[in-house]
Amino acid sequence: MSETPSPPPRPRWMRRLMCSVGGLLALLVGGYFVVTSAWFLKWQILPRVSQALGTVITVEDADIKPFSHVTLRGLKVQAGGTEPLLQATEVRARYHLRSLLAGRINVTELVVNSPVVNVAGNADGTFNFTPLVKADRSGSGTAKVKSAKPSGRPQLDVQSIAVNNATVRFTQPLRGEAGRQIELDARFEATGAWQNQQLDLRRFQLSLSPTARAQNQFQLTGKLDFSDTNALTGALKLNADTLDLTPFYDLFDNPAKTNPPPPAAMPTDASTEAAAVKLAWRNTTLDVNIGRLFLREVAVSNFTAAARLDGSRVQLRPLQFVLNGAPVRAATDLNLGTAGWEYDVTLKADKIPIEPLVNSFSRNYKGQANGDLYADIEFKGAGTTGASLRRSLEGRAFLSFTNANIQIVGKKIRPLVSLIASALGTLDILQSPINHLTADLHVHAGKLAVRRFYAHSYAMIGETHGVIPLADALTNSPLQQPIEISLPRELAKRFSLTARTLDEGAYVKLPTFITLKGTLGKPDVDLDKFKLAEIGASRLVGTGAGVAVETVKGAAITVREFGKGLGKTLENIGDALLGRKPADTNAPAARETNQPPKFNPFKFLPPPKQP
Repeated sequence: MSETPSPPPRPRWMRRLMCSVGGLLALLVGGYFVVTSAWFLKWQILPRVSQALGTVITVEDADIKPFSHVTLRGLKVQAGGTEPLLQATEVRARYHLRSLLAGRINVTELVVNSPVVNVAGNADGTFNFTPLVKADRSGSGTAKVKSAKPSGRPQLDVQSIAVNNATVRFTQPLRGEAGRQIELDARFEATGAWQNQQLDLRRFQLSLSPTARAQNQFQLTGKLDFSDTNALTGALKLNADTLDLTPFYDLFDNPAKTNPPPPAAMPTDASTEAAAVKLAWRNTTLDVNIGRLFLREVAVSNFTAAARLDGSRVQLRPLQFVLNGAPVRAATDLNLGTAGWEYDVTLKADKIPIEPLVNSFSRNYKGQANGDLYADIEFKGAGTTGASLRRSLEGRAFLSFTNANIQIVGKKIRPLVSLIASALGTLDILQSPINHLTADLHVHAGKLAVRRFYAHSYAMIGETHGVIPLADALTNSPLQQPIEISLPRELAKRFSLTARTLDEGAYVKLPTFITLKGTLGKPDVDLDKFKLAEIGASRLVGTGAGVAVETVKGAAITVREFGKGLGKTLENIGDALLGRKPADTNAPAARETNQPPKFNPFKFLPPPKQP
């Protein structure tokens, strides 16, 4: 029986090759487990990323499967300050390796659980995220060079995005108020997707601290298209049932706050139009619906607004709501694409109670004014300089306060009114508030027509009308407004005047002896001494000459103050309607560099009554 021959021995080079391949595979497998381990991520990758971003990024644990998913637990990002900028209990991402090898990042799921974002401001104006911003700016030059080749940028698609039980905390020290800071907390949840450079925001719910009047939750949904690098396109909807902004507004409104000196104003040229503005939005809409909104004593219900942004065009139509039981409707159409801008604004309000507004936003007038406001305003034009307004501004404004109770006696004019009251033998003038105020203004062909300015109290009626030609410098617009004064019939009898009566004989109009002159920027009054002498002579009948002299003197002083106040009121109304800040025409030249005071709508009211 023959023996089977043994196979020939393998060549030595083949054995070496197999050993090398096996060793390489062992190294790859070992390297895979090392690179995908939490240790390698925590001690090799994150320190380098932290150094590049100027932050400290840490994780408690990680589960890395390069072919399918990455899970990070206990993520913390420390950018500055004592609290982490970001921390999350878990961040989970699932993806497809095949698409990643093809140059696309296709993430099927991205979940962030219980993230907490702490935004802390410092006294010097910086924030705890400032190191991140600086690091991004320092590397912006390199990023621009790389982004010059769009083909090298992988496409990112995220089929499902979820942020669960998130918290945002904001703290900011108040300037000029040592030891006091703003603290705000908000919670939110979000679900959506990112595909083909489009954000599908399926649900974003933000929850603020609830109050007894509101849940303080609102939801934002919609889509945004980021494919055009020059402009965003999309449609968003904001809905809320009840919101109470009172506690958040009170954080910024400290009664003990002392106003710092105003900063120096930037030099401006009144003849220069506002620069054209191009917005980074194209055919984008925002619809807002709020059931009830509270702010101190202000109560808004059925708030509806529709905004549309398209290039330089901004449209707000409609804007309607109910303000403390009064319907309000408004619309705005702005074209910011031309120098000076083009605008078309309308506002209609029916019987707005002013007491909640005054009590909510003006401490000095709290409890000093009430009544109902009617408003019908329409203005359109192009340009913001005086010359442009004179050429293009068209419109009208009708404002009326009814059932009012506005105190007009202040500490500066009280001694003068006291003199008149004693001379006339009545103290009612000292305590008689304005109960009706009407202003009917029209702008056309470069002229402001004051069709009627009417102030009524139980002790006196003041009325004026006339046309004010608008100058290229609005403050230089000349005034020539006669002021008519009427007194109650019982009081007018003391002057033995036979003039026509008003209000079914309740008031008697005095001879016109005062005219408002000067300019909108510097109003003045002109007294007719002969008419004053006539009034004084009529008072001599049945009275002593000394009493008559005091009567005429006090009346002249009081009406002069009324004329100056009326001129200033016209100036303020003009500034408000034309969108200008009031100028301090009485300030000395050395103080002209100070910034003019901020616009305050309650400055139209006379000073509050002093105790």
